[in-house]
Amino acid sequence: MTPRAMCRGVTVMGDYARITPTGGVVIDTVAWIAARTEGVRADLTGHLHGWARHRHAATATSQKDWLRLASAWCTSAGHQATEQALIVHGRTRLDSSVWILPATARDDVERPDARPIAVIGIGDSPPSVYNDATDDPWEWCDADTVTIVCPANGHWWRWRSGRELLTSTGQSATLTRVFGPSLDAPFSSCPQCADYHLGVRPSPCGCDGTPWIICPVCRGRCQLGPPRP
Repeated sequence: MTPRAMCRGVTVMGDYARITPTGGVVIDTVAWIAARTEGVRADLTGHLHGWARHRHAATATSQKDWLRLASAWCTSAGHQATEQALIVHGRTRLDSSVWILPATARDDVERPDARPIAVIGIGDSPPSVYNDATDDPWEWCDADTVTIVCPANGHWWRWRSGRELLTSTGQSATLTRVFGPSLDAPFSSCPQCADYHLGVRPSPCGCDGTPWIICPVCRGRCQLGPPRP
């Protein structure tokens, strides 16, 4: 395993995304960022904030302000924004609005090499500068894809926001083809709750009623994790 893969592997599967009581998917924004970066660049973050305070102390109060300032800071500091430039996510599976400005930064003006960075802001909060660990610019554009994973036996499927899936072997599929014909697929009720409603179980299990995703191969309970290659 490469150092990059090790750093990006610290996102805990069950903490990446959650299922809502109504059968939706919400991705934790901080975990989404962690899966695509290799830590915060404290030096560059401090420089960005100091630069903003020194030149624009009264203006950095909103996301719109920081978007403008981050771009101006990159130009002032000699950092080169990448071709896809600014990426903004508002209505996605993420639990917060977030914006990303991918760039390359030279750690030392005397060095010819440059490291990929990403200036990232969540909501109206001041942004941080991260070491960018993405291999493909599309990873920053995709704020919806999750992996449905069966932790017990490793079965998994890649799921975007629609009905289509991609299997672990790269084959196209659909939610209903894999998880059953119900339009609620891949979600189902807690098996203990279902047994109670059918009269098989004498009392409810006491859970919060959040839907489950049951592995169609081994019947284990699945979790939602970051996208897999």
